[in-house]
Amino acid sequence: MGGGGGSGQGCASVPPPVWQPSGTRVTWNGVSFIVPPGMTGTDRTTHYEISAAGQPNGTDTCSIAVNLPIAPTGNLAQQASDLLTQAYAAQGYQVLDDNYGTDLIAHRTVGQSAKGWSYVELRAELRMGAPSAERGHLMLVNLTDRVVPLIGYSPTNAGCTQLDHDNTAGIIGELRWRQLEYSLEFTGPSPAPQSLVGHWSLFQGASGQEYVFYANGRYQYWGGLTQAHVISNTEIELATSNVQGDGPYAVTGSVVTLCPDGRTAESFLYRLFEQHSVSPTGVVRAVRKLGLLKSDTAGQYEVAVERL
Repeated sequence: MGGGGGSGQGCASVPPPVWQPSGTRVTWNGVSFIVPPGMTGTDRTTHYEISAAGQPNGTDTCSIAVNLPIAPTGNLAQQASDLLTQAYAAQGYQVLDDNYGTDLIAHRTVGQSAKGWSYVELRAELRMGAPSAERGHLMLVNLTDRVVPLIGYSPTNAGCTQLDHDNTAGIIGELRWRQLEYSLEFTGPSPAPQSLVGHWSLFQGASGQEYVFYANGRYQYWGGLTQAHVISNTEIELATSNVQGDGPYAVTGSVVTLCPDGRTAESFLYRLFEQHSVSPTGVVRAVRKLGLLKSDTAGQYEVAVERL
């Protein structure tokens, strides 16, 4: 396993994640998952519907259809774009990207699960003439010999899907999708060990937080106001014995455990993904991110820190 000896080496104890999917597990046509809290599941024969009624104004209203596995076409992102466009064009919608065009692939999320499968996520504005707050969403899971489409719908951008230009919680706020993603299981794929080694940071306004995972199995964390720490990727990769940091860490499957010296260990579900985007002026970006699923008194949320 990547980082800190994936079986928990260096940690006196490995607690369960601070949040993990809970509830009744459903197995439907070879797809196994847990219906996220606050949502209900219904077998529609042609698909399995997961939905949340939300508020009368559309806030938190969400519907996700788990569809039957289909044959792959070779290019996962293109197949995802075709499926999302076809699904909503058939209902009379224009399917638009974050720049109000049709290049959904340019704004894709690409991820690799520690459970051995990869995926592409696309998001879209669904429009019938006038600009609209309706949102479409597709996660296409790649199992090599088959792909599984999960297609979502929100009647407003306060549902379970947002575009960057919505200026709301954004991609890291799509908790319904993350809850479902972490619970997904399939027959066939073998676990794929992942390494977190690197320098990851997130700065929002005057606040910031940074994680550094060293190759020697130790980690460092900073969090607070107006803090900045620069450590080169070379120093991180080569630090195999002399770095002390805050304590050891361990990566086991989809869980990373932080074991600060002299303090209680914490475990988090995590995911590694790339966020692709194109600005209205044509600037192309591809950012590597580490998502950590956390919990506090307000509930669950995901922190997505960027690889420097």
